[in-house]
Amino acid sequence: MTFKLLELNPGRIVVRFYLMMFVVIAAGFSGVWPLALLAVPILFSALMGVSIRTNAKTKDAAKQINLAKEPKEVRKAS
Repeated sequence: MTFKLLELNPGRIVVRFYLMMFVVIAAGFSGVWPLALLAVPILFSALMGVSIRTNAKTKDAAKQINLAKEPKEVRKAS
């Protein structure tokens, strides 16, 4: 996983602010105010524009093993 600062598009930033508000409102309605502290990391990740991505190299490096004894014809889906 890689974390990059200032790599988040504006749509994702808005979604994180809505998520933060949901956490705070849910904590308020349930009466468990310490639960609202979970909104702080969401707020900081939205303000800093943190983008979390998986490394593409690990996915491409996976080895394929063919378990069939005879090769099959590969066709494109239509």
